[in-house]
Amino acid sequence: MVTAPKAALSGGPRPLKLSFGTRLPVVGVSGTDVLVATPAGPTARLPDSAVHVYTSAAAIPTPTGRQLVATARLSLGLRYLWVGRLRSGSTALGS
Repeated sequence: MVTAPKAALSGGPRPLKLSFGTRLPVVGVSGTDVLVATPAGPTARLPDSAVHVYTSAAAIPTPTGRQLVATARLSLGLRYLWVGRLRSGSTALGS
């Protein structure tokens, strides 16, 4: 899970900035990079300083109210980023 406000995804079809809270399946670790599977298929890299690897989705802790507020404050001052439309036609949002 991305724990930095933004994280650079490299090695995929094109470089991307991922938003806080983005979850991708981990396929390995290489040096200071976490290797992740992407929806487009190829494996890409995230810096380990920008992510936390959990053993399963169930292992992700439930945040307290204070933690939710602290997390929301991480987004203050970040520009809005529109990332596209889902197949259903609704808008996919990022930060």
